Amino acid sequence: MEKEIIISKPDMNRFDEMSEPYKKVLAKDDDVHCLKAIYSKNTDALLNPITALKDTIFHIAAHDGREEVLRVLLEMVPPSKRAEVLKVKNIYGNTILHEVATTTNVKAARLLMEELLVLPGNDNRQREEILGAQNKLGETPLFRAAQYSCKTMVEYLATAIGRTGNLESHYRRNDGTSILHIAVIGQQFDTAIWFLRKSPELATYKDKNGNTSLHLLASMASAFKSSSPTKGIFKEFIYYCLPSDSRNKEGTNELTKNRQDRDLEQGEQNRGLNQQDYCKGWKMIVQIWKQKKMHESAVKLAKLLVETDASWFETHEPEEDDTILMERKEEEEETSKSNATANTERSPEPDTPLLIATKTGIVEIVKEILTRYPQAVYHIGQKGQNILHVAIMHRQYKVFHVLKDKEEAKRLVRGIDNDGCTILHHAANTKYYHGGTKPTPALKLQQELTWFEDVKNQMPSHFIMHLNKKETTADDLFKDNHRDLLKTAQEWAKNTSQSCSTVAILVATVVFTAAYTAPGGFL
Repeated sequence: MEKEIIISKPDMNRFDEMSEPYKKVLAKDDDVHCLKAIYSKNTDALLNPITALKDTIFHIAAHDGREEVLRVLLEMVPPSKRAEVLKVKNIYGNTILHEVATTTNVKAARLLMEELLVLPGNDNRQREEILGAQNKLGETPLFRAAQYSCKTMVEYLATAIGRTGNLESHYRRNDGTSILHIAVIGQQFDTAIWFLRKSPELATYKDKNGNTSLHLLASMASAFKSSSPTKGIFKEFIYYCLPSDSRNKEGTNELTKNRQDRDLEQGEQNRGLNQQDYCKGWKMIVQIWKQKKMHESAVKLAKLLVETDASWFETHEPEEDDTILMERKEEEEETSKSNATANTERSPEPDTPLLIATKTGIVEIVKEILTRYPQAVYHIGQKGQNILHVAIMHRQYKVFHVLKDKEEAKRLVRGIDNDGCTILHHAANTKYYHGGTKPTPALKLQQELTWFEDVKNQMPSHFIMHLNKKETTADDLFKDNHRDLLKTAQEWAKNTSQSCSTVAILVATVVFTAAYTAPGGFL
């Protein structure tokens, strides 16, 4: 039986008191005088929670970046208690500095920074404590800004921290995730580039799963042009016509740099080339331009991260040689089962960024790694699969076409993985097939047949006779995996032909009637 909740009259009054300021602070008309009137009678109530998450009025104002509201409310707090305002936390352990750090309103952050500068006794230790305050996840305001805010906010907070404390102490949270990891996860690539240039060692930091920032970036298909869904001819045309972001150009002159530094000190953003200014009223163009800038920043970040990546050098020895087998013995089957059990029991480790980027179809990262380290093309993953196995298995046609023209492909096509599968077996397997790019079942089947033949033409002809560890050739595997698609295609063709026949009969009837009908409607 559910317990009855009884709310007393004092509690109801307290809820009403909480609701009024909450509604006022959310109002967009900046009616700060009403808020001032509410709290002028009892300034101690400024630190009382007004939400179920234990947010104070300062938390809500900071989260919305309401600079004027924050200014008026802070003026109502006695100077001796302002440090307490900056330290109060909500249910997640976030201070108001954590909340304002997630916005792009640098002026609101500057307002709070000014309060830190006028703390009694010029207490640097207390400033460092407030700037380095951690929430329950171990995130500081700078860490939160790296995930949710813009690069300008991050630079501003980092500059403030640099005056009183150690910036490196803000680089990790409790679970081992670094500030570079979180910037990549939040797809704040300009911020990630800034951190990487300031502290290059961040590129080597690993999270609790053993992933570097390049591992995470290589799994983000939407962050790169090559692996993003096509937008249609018109949108693609707009995408290529839009200019690149001038702020990302190298070789910024000294005058521009000085201006950026001055804006940073004043808590203002250097707008530079802003799509909002050029495309007002064109939301679609603004969105496409934003996506293009993200793609460009992702590529620049990938180039920096690849410079320190050596994961491809740690290769795995395949269980099978590149020699075909036309029959398998029982002893080999038992050995393969024991190896599979050992691989299952082994502690999991992530694939390398090269194989992850191949799997997700990010051509930019694959090309960058192979350009910088050409020998990485021979890297073999945990399952004995090379880069060609992975590209074919996941139907990454763009990556496949990049690889097949390389001289090294002549050796890669002979690779046999730990399951005894050649690249042709993976072309036949539909485990990672998601329907292809064609509209009808018949065209889908044709696309799969063409794909199978393309892969077959890349490998030595006698490899088509090879049996995998399930004693299946690639041809048999293709037939077995595509049986349902073949049946669907046959039914589609039958139904389509019947529909066409019906239409043809109707057209013939109309033509025949018209041919034997006299003009004017008389027979």
